[in-house]
Amino acid sequence: VVAMHSDVNVAAFADIAELLDSGRVASIKLKNTEALRDFYETRNYVPYWSERGRANNDAKEMLRFIEDSWTHGFNPYSYQYEKIVSFYGRDGDEASMMAMDVLLSDAYIEYGSDKIEGVVASIAPRGATYNRLRKALVDLVNEDPEPYEAVLPININGALHPYEEHQAVRDLRFRFGVDGDSIVYDDALAAKVMAFQAENNLEVDGILGPATMRAINKNRRQTIHQIIANLERLRWVPEQKPDKFVIVNVPSAMLWAVEDGRVAFDMPVIVGRKERPTNIFITEITGVRLNPTWTVPPTIKKEDILPKLKEDGGYLDSKGMELVYGQGSDALTLDPTAIDWNSVTEDELKTLRMVQVPGAHNPLGDYRVLMPNSYNIYLHDTNERHYFDTPGRAISSGCVRMKRPREMADFILREKRGWTPEKTQKVLDKGELSDLYVQNVIPVYIVYYTAWVDEGNGVVFGNDLYGYDEEIIKMLTNLDEIFIPVDNT
Repeated sequence: VVAMHSDVNVAAFADIAELLDSGRVASIKLKNTEALRDFYETRNYVPYWSERGRANNDAKEMLRFIEDSWTHGFNPYSYQYEKIVSFYGRDGDEASMMAMDVLLSDAYIEYGSDKIEGVVASIAPRGATYNRLRKALVDLVNEDPEPYEAVLPININGALHPYEEHQAVRDLRFRFGVDGDSIVYDDALAAKVMAFQAENNLEVDGILGPATMRAINKNRRQTIHQIIANLERLRWVPEQKPDKFVIVNVPSAMLWAVEDGRVAFDMPVIVGRKERPTNIFITEITGVRLNPTWTVPPTIKKEDILPKLKEDGGYLDSKGMELVYGQGSDALTLDPTAIDWNSVTEDELKTLRMVQVPGAHNPLGDYRVLMPNSYNIYLHDTNERHYFDTPGRAISSGCVRMKRPREMADFILREKRGWTPEKTQKVLDKGELSDLYVQNVIPVYIVYYTAWVDEGNGVVFGNDLYGYDEEIIKMLTNLDEIFIPVDNT
């Protein structure tokens, strides 16, 4: 507790108390009245940000923090920056100093909460990625727009392939700095496009399709918004992580396994397509299932399998799948060819389980990571490995397929006392389902970052697969939480 200064006007204490009682300062409603009351009570209502009728150095420093809050993706004016500045310079005006003191304290609490919790969610990190994105935001705001933004957006209906002609090619030449006036999509332009595709985590095929054109047409303002969305999102994930954890970034379709502060390995993964997105959540890995069975999820059963059964009642048999009615010891295995699938109702379909037994046809492959969650989303092997050869890997029904599942299984099972890779292989060779639980659970973070930092400390801007960036920017805009200095001067 800070003692009262003998030369401070006692009336000032009453002024602060009266401001807190009213809940307002100069018609501005305070956001953290109870916290402010607790703070000032412990100080016997002695001002914090001013001394002897003058703003102190702490006030000056706090104003600088608020002014620079836009570099975190915040809006300085949501912290009453303009009103605080108007009071700040009125040295000797005790009423103004009291008003400034309370507003600065309110801003301090609010700003600290936003930095720690995010504007629209909870918990947050402050690491190398956050700081690198923050620097990229400052650089973008301070730079002039690229000259090529004058020709954006460039419109192409459908897709444009190398050697085809299109009037938009002239604008594309200007966009990529390729000389010439021809409307032929030639080799020189295609080389620039493929380099751009590689830098932006797109399929490097030289084809100007919708995904590539969205990236090409992204202007500076949209890129700034992308960074702000990811800064906000980074504040949602706990900064303090254990020594061992797994992280999957859905937009980049990549997985990292981290142990003792370093990346033990990474691998490409396959994630959910836009119509069936991979959920974003945090849970714990409790073990590994070897030789898993696969019970077809309701959506796939209804939308994918049922239409095939209507065409061919033997479809399940051809895929090595069993049709099961009931649960436990009362369960019955049915003959799918004896059912009129065209007359099966939705309620009847819900009572039937379609179970893929272990084997070559099983879409879970040989490994399924045990990670309880309400979404029925998990990491697993796959029997369709050719999809890993393409950059556009958002093709699953929501679960995450791993390119090197054995490496992940060994990583997890090192937490099982007395277990060895040789024992894993013996279980696999038997071909029987087996659940192996670990003594030490491993956190797994399924995240959604459309901007990340590569090995060279460069910022990579990925594809907003599910349109979540747009949702965050819309939300922040509605809350008046976006401030870009170049747009607000």
